[in-house]
Amino acid sequence: MKKYVLLVLSFSVVVGLAQEKRNFEYNGIEVPYYKIANVKNHRMPNHNAQIVLLNDDQINIESIKSLHQKYKQAETISYFLKVPLTSSSRKTVEFLKEFIAYNYPLDFFDRNTVKLIANEDLQLECDDLNQLNTSIAAIQVRKENQLLKCDQPFISDEPLIFKGLSTSKRYKETTLDERLFLKDAYDLNQSLKKWRRTFYITATYGHNSLLNGVKTNFDEETLVDFSDVNNAWSFKMGYMFNDRFGANLQIGFSIAPQTMDQEFGGVSGNLTINGTGSGAGIIKIGFGGRYLPYVKNRLSLYTDLYIGNLIATAGGGSGTVTITNNGISQTNNILEKTERTPYISPEIGLNYRFGKVLFGTGNVNYTYSNFQNDIGSVSGISGYSINFGLGLSF
Repeated sequence: MKKYVLLVLSFSVVVGLAQEKRNFEYNGIEVPYYKIANVKNHRMPNHNAQIVLLNDDQINIESIKSLHQKYKQAETISYFLKVPLTSSSRKTVEFLKEFIAYNYPLDFFDRNTVKLIANEDLQLECDDLNQLNTSIAAIQVRKENQLLKCDQPFISDEPLIFKGLSTSKRYKETTLDERLFLKDAYDLNQSLKKWRRTFYITATYGHNSLLNGVKTNFDEETLVDFSDVNNAWSFKMGYMFNDRFGANLQIGFSIAPQTMDQEFGGVSGNLTINGTGSGAGIIKIGFGGRYLPYVKNRLSLYTDLYIGNLIATAGGGSGTVTITNNGISQTNNILEKTERTPYISPEIGLNYRFGKVLFGTGNVNYTYSNFQNDIGSVSGISGYSINFGLGLSF
């Protein structure tokens, strides 16, 4: 790790020589490297490319300058990096192939003539060289390098020119129009899959179902049954600290519209109106964390966990209004109950970005809470909801 810190510090102060500092993530490790393009037209595709591997003594400014001058060729893109220590020869091959695949949509070099210049002994075995040759056309090593004993025609201790080099797998060359189209598509996809330092808001609507275990006898006092309240609205505001972790504020509610039944009657000029009605609502406010285990292009899978407070209110009852010649009399028997309780709510969902701002979202949410007293024919609000909606990211 110390070596990579030194490399970052060295690259950050190179003036005049360097054109672009980049980072390549491999197995959770950020590998810094430098791209130096000695080309006349950066828009044109199919330039030659070479990878110059640094040893421990070359992680400094002067060595990078010296290596650039030593290996510089016209119309060539050079990459300077220190290969991280891998667990096996196959892992080293995997790293190099993924490094080439990562840089191709950025620079669109000729994949048929990529050259590797090794200034240190690579962790490679002879049996794995043929697989590496599908992505690297030739390897230039020092005279004492052990790879020369593998007797492979694409390994040499002499300076190599690009003319005549070829990988064992043939790649199609890219036209200028294709390069421009693919670069625009790549840049868009890269921006869409990044959530680092992003503020977002979402609004969803879904169907809520309570578990049978929380249902109790019908609440004769309020005439409310929360198991019949199936709508679920949810609003979230959040911020992603990086491409994996973030924090959210959740505000959710469900509302049962007021219901009313009336009966009219009366004798001898009297009018009697009997009525029953009820209404209910649930609101929950919680804070939580977000983790993105999978992100690919426009699609991202997320998991949330919320902890907060839930308030449930149920009200209802009956009333009678009697109208006579002597006036109006009214009796009411209305009761309102409210319960406040903590809740916990895990959630798993998908986001699909339509553009840099607008995205669609869907999730499955589970909420658990338990009331101190039964209310609205339930002992708590515990159940599942399936929700869909839209979001904005900034």
